[in-house]
Amino acid sequence: MDLVKTENAILLAQLEAKAESLQASCVALALYENVLESTPDGIIVVDHEGKIEFSNLAAEEMFGYHKNELTNKDVSTLVPDSFQIEHSIHRKNFMANSSRR
Repeated sequence: MDLVKTENAILLAQLEAKAESLQASCVALALYENVLESTPDGIIVVDHEGKIEFSNLAAEEMFGYHKNELTNKDVSTLVPDSFQIEHSIHRKNFMANSSRR
């Protein structure tokens, strides 16, 4: 019986540590979202396939979209037709050799 109590105490301590870690992650995520949403600059995050994962309010207003309307759209929908091919090449080159620009 003592072994079960000890194991339960260990499991409870692990669970409490995970709960604290999750709470800290939630606080950090809220801070991150507040910073991104409060900036006056448009920010769009795109995955390696060109799908929009995140856009802040400034970007949505800039392109005339509502909250979360850009999520999962291809970023090329924001590029004028005359630049589609060039943009596709630039995006592929960036993904192959990403760097701060």
